[in-house]
Amino acid sequence: KNLIGLLDEGGTIPFIARYRKEMHGSLDDQVIRAFSDRLAYLRNFEDRKKTIVKTIDEQGKLKNGFVKLFLLSLIKPKEFKSQVETELRAQIIKYINLGLSLKHIDSHRHVHMIPRVFKVVRKLQKEFEIPRIRIMNENLWNTIKQNKDKSYFFDGALIKYILLRFLCWWNGYKSDVYFYTILYTCKISKRQFNNVIIPKEYDKVEIMIHPGIPEIDRLTPDDVWDNNILSEYRTVELETLLDKDVLNGIN
Repeated sequence: KNLIGLLDEGGTIPFIARYRKEMHGSLDDQVIRAFSDRLAYLRNFEDRKKTIVKTIDEQGKLKNGFVKLFLLSLIKPKEFKSQVETELRAQIIKYINLGLSLKHIDSHRHVHMIPRVFKVVRKLQKEFEIPRIRIMNENLWNTIKQNKDKSYFFDGALIKYILLRFLCWWNGYKSDVYFYTILYTCKISKRQFNNVIIPKEYDKVEIMIHPGIPEIDRLTPDDVWDNNILSEYRTVELETLLDKDVLNGIN
């Protein structure tokens, strides 16, 4: 406490080491300098914790929806980028320490497609040698031709598709894995898999599906962090996932 007081009063490290020995127990200037650096680091960290609440919740997870995070990335880009990198790096390290192998990077509600978030994700992908980043590269015209279900014109899915495809172009990243069903998010059924044609330039296809059993989820309401968890389509998507005939419709 005495040493903190001396530093806060503006005393230089050589002065404190030579003329204030009775207040710090005869510490030399190297020890005092190391202490001063550590003190500055901890105080800076505490200040940053007060601002991190804007993007990270009390569990250390990114909060807010796509739009809010996007706006935050524009208002305070440096602070936002720093917070995002801190959290994503911690998640990746935690995952690796569990002995698991990361195959790709993704995010809830596709927030990793926000340009400033994507730059961080790209950096971490290279640093940790993660094979790929999940992106939305579904061919709109293919999907329109192959599906009679045109619900995306009325439920906002088409607008989301256009935004995500634009961000894919903006971020300048390509994947050899074809991402299908972005136009039917959380509403996947077997009818979306009748004669699905995967463009020739892709080696694999990835299908976004959210299976679940709402009847069971309702028993633990504290764990329901998104209303879509209780959607009737969760059961439909579970049935679709378990239907082996679905694969026969993908070409």
